Amino acid sequence: MLLPLLSIFQYGLGAPSHSFDGSNSVKDQVVSLIFAVQTVMRMPLIAINIVVIVFKLILGLVDINVFEKIYEVEQALHAHDTKPCIEWCQYHQSRLRQIKSRMEVVARQQEIITLIEQGNIPEAVAYVKKYLVPIAKANFSDDLRKTMGAIAMPLEESRVRNPEFHDEKRYEKCAEFFIKEAYRLYQIPDVSALSVIVQMGLSAQKTPICEADHKTPLSEQTCVVCRPDVWPLAEGLPYAHVDNARILCSFSGTVCNDDENIPYLFPSGHVIGLQAINTLKRDDNKIWDPIMKKEIEETEILRLYFILMSTVKGYIPSFLMSQKDPEAEAAESKAMEEEMNPAGNGAYGMGHYIRHRAPEVEFRVGDVVFHPKLEFRGVIIGWDEQAIAPEKYIKVAHGDNKHFSTQPNYAVLIDTRDRFTPQMSYIVQENLRLEKGTIWHPLVDKFFEGFDEQRQKYILRPIYKQWYPDD
Repeated sequence: MLLPLLSIFQYGLGAPSHSFDGSNSVKDQVVSLIFAVQTVMRMPLIAINIVVIVFKLILGLVDINVFEKIYEVEQALHAHDTKPCIEWCQYHQSRLRQIKSRMEVVARQQEIITLIEQGNIPEAVAYVKKYLVPIAKANFSDDLRKTMGAIAMPLEESRVRNPEFHDEKRYEKCAEFFIKEAYRLYQIPDVSALSVIVQMGLSAQKTPICEADHKTPLSEQTCVVCRPDVWPLAEGLPYAHVDNARILCSFSGTVCNDDENIPYLFPSGHVIGLQAINTLKRDDNKIWDPIMKKEIEETEILRLYFILMSTVKGYIPSFLMSQKDPEAEAAESKAMEEEMNPAGNGAYGMGHYIRHRAPEVEFRVGDVVFHPKLEFRGVIIGWDEQAIAPEKYIKVAHGDNKHFSTQPNYAVLIDTRDRFTPQMSYIVQENLRLEKGTIWHPLVDKFFEGFDEQRQKYILRPIYKQWYPDD
């Protein structure tokens, strides 16, 4: 953590103090520097002199004296010296009383426990009467009663009844409590601004397929979250949440759409837009794969469509979805109805009609499946006895395989470990086979209430049983 912060310091030191002219770049430098200084000041055993130099360059925008005093008291407590802490409490007595802080009571208790363990009971009683009773009698009577009980009972009995009083690390715990109370007094967040910013940035980039990458050299890694030195910070953070996602071309970085830059899926799992594909074409119907660094056949790439998540959204009951604008939802639904509802009851395995088991339907909703040709796992969330989809989709997706339309077709949530973005597909039965294990996809919990380990099958939520009573 310290090395990245020092690089921020160096970045800030490169800008002379008189150059603060209101430009965004210099403002960003100063703000970054402030966050870095505030973070370093929270660290134990910090190089105070270095921070002071940086502090001078940012024109007093960080109250370094506060952190210096906190650090001084903390180190004294680690050395079993409560005097600086008590002096600090007395200096801030009024404000500590306003926030109802127990800090001075806790510090005084350490002195009393030391006297008890030394067997100096008379002095412990005198100390309580002189220092603890005046500050604890009104608001912290429980602490006072417990302390008096520790004095009255034999030492061995006190060790059993009050183990926290005689803990070997009680001064370290007192130091931790002091830091929390000091931050509360000065209204300093428990987590530094820099830490919050770093966590937000990592969470915005984190996907379900992210994990520590120890194989790829750091200089060649493209995902900041998967870096082995960053992953410990990102491991416990939530995944990125996107309501309106866009597909970007992996080669050019441009946005893909259904008109001028149609997305195509390459065998490597990357999506590349039509505009980039036109520049990658070679002779003899071959295309250069910039990811795998080799030529592939045009027939190996698959076109992607932008109908899937909207279809899923129409299938999920409204009370399970996040709140949206009802008028906007209705308008969107009406606009898509003609294209996506050719049979009048829903397309792509998402129709709201009752399916009864037929001999030719091999799989059931909740089955985990594998696509051998495209090499991805998924879970079935719907099916049609015959393909129900717009004619344009049938023509492109099935090609010369006319018999695909008369086979059962399945709506499948694709495992995000096999695809970079959450996807759904509509797949003919002969291209699927049963698989074992669970699936990673953000919509799994919308359709299923659990996973049956014994049957290796997801358990359908009751709301969907009305359409699949036999599944």
